[in-house]
Amino acid sequence: MAQTKKLSHNWLRKLKNSYHDDLTQQIMTLCQGAEVENTRYAELLAALRTARQAEDTAYKRLMGRDFTSDDLAAADRLQDAYMYTVRDLLAAYLRLPETVEADAPTRRKAQELLQAFRDFAFSASDGYTSEASKILNMAQQWQERQQDCQALGVWAYIEKAQQAAQQVKQLSAQRAHNDAQRIKGELADARRATDAAVADMYELLNALLVVAPTDVMAQLASYLNALQARAEQYYIGRSGKKDDDPEPEPEPAPAPEPEPEPEPEAAV
Repeated sequence: MAQTKKLSHNWLRKLKNSYHDDLTQQIMTLCQGAEVENTRYAELLAALRTARQAEDTAYKRLMGRDFTSDDLAAADRLQDAYMYTVRDLLAAYLRLPETVEADAPTRRKAQELLQAFRDFAFSASDGYTSEASKILNMAQQWQERQQDCQALGVWAYIEKAQQAAQQVKQLSAQRAHNDAQRIKGELADARRATDAAVADMYELLNALLVVAPTDVMAQLASYLNALQARAEQYYIGRSGKKDDDPEPEPEPAPAPEPEPEPEPEAAV
């Protein structure tokens, strides 16, 4: 029987997370498919299977998209739209002439209600929860003048802005809860455990290939070495990382926050 190249596992550390998850799964599949009659081999295969399951769970948990971010962005756009509506309607009343006795009181009410936008430094470009907090506080202030708000036709939109702001608060809390479920360092720990399980398996196979070689083990080693060669050619060589510089654990990518709409100038 021709001498088989010794199996090595150190290359696994150089893989990006996605490649590591895929290739260690292939290693496990190859080992499961080989009919190796050895008690220790069966034990190490079970350990590898357990490690692989933990890594797969950690990888999916980290990389999975949280659609709560989409809902949060939509609620933010809604609170923006209603607050723009309130502001623009009130600003329109400032076009009324101050010199006409019948129109002056209406103009003054609109001016006073608009002042809240300045008092709270309202801006649609604020962070989600910061803007929502301002809206809820502004709504409380306007509630004291609900009759004036109704007379000027803005109260219904204030209520809708308030509802959207409450939804932003709830969704923001939900997103924070979801992020907390992504355990920091979980994937890195799972990768190390998988590498250790592969190392134990390769150590046993290397020993068996010397003291009790079989065609089945030789073929398995050949497949595993070919997997390594392909990884080093197509995956590791493109990562641009040093041998002892494993890929840092990535952060989940949140849905991008929408660009704020330009705020029209209102004479307050």
